[in-house]
Amino acid sequence: MMISGFLLLLIALGVGGWFLYKYMDDRKWS
Repeated sequence: MMISGFLLLLIALGVGGWFLYKYMDDRKWS
């Protein structure tokens, strides 16, 4: 139970960070 919750949190952070990176990259080039 604890490990699955941690895994979900890790995935959420990874996806959020990726979207943030793409957003900042778009802002930089435009």
